[in-house]
Amino acid sequence: MLLTCKTIRDELLLRFGFECGLRAIENTSLFMDDFTYAKKPQKGFKSLFDELEQSDKDVFEYLLTITKARKNEGSPARTIYIPRALLEKCKMYYLVERQKETNSNSLLVSTDGKGTAIKAGVATRVFRDIRTMLLDGRSPNLVLNEDNSYHHLRHSFGTEKFYELCRGIPHDSITEGHSVVTEVARLMGHKINKKEWAQEVTIRYIRSIDLMLAN
Repeated sequence: MLLTCKTIRDELLLRFGFECGLRAIENTSLFMDDFTYAKKPQKGFKSLFDELEQSDKDVFEYLLTITKARKNEGSPARTIYIPRALLEKCKMYYLVERQKETNSNSLLVSTDGKGTAIKAGVATRVFRDIRTMLLDGRSPNLVLNEDNSYHHLRHSFGTEKFYELCRGIPHDSITEGHSVVTEVARLMGHKINKKEWAQEVTIRYIRSIDLMLAN
């Protein structure tokens, strides 16, 4: 899918889904400038780019906040962990492709020459368009179908994190209340105080791990 992307921006939209677990709408919460949240200073992507040059860290933290666009999503603000290679690609996008004459504070902007912040549905549309192109090509090795959506990138992130956090513990032995469930819920932005939701997450990703290992 990444090879089919027409722009760096579109590649970033996909990668934030499966490398950081973002919902489609959460791509609108990536900001260039530093900001304050809950009376605490937070780093924007410009500061992360500086940190990239000054540090050899493999992972960088960014606080994904609740914005007006996603206030009804029901998920709390959470820290996402951006791999170094992904942040390097973000910086490349900023230097090479992102429109310079824009007042937008959004990392990801429109490609129509106006430089406005992307809207909530852009990631969904990009995924759909690329999916259609690949399915029309009928590649025999393609693990993709018409039911797949942008949200499946997020599910892939959650499944791999669940498996990683098991650290050798049989994944089908994990039950509600286990620390693995709590940590996956935190990374995904689920409200971990809702026990019925935590149980649903457990069942979903245990089943997904079985499918992942089978392939």
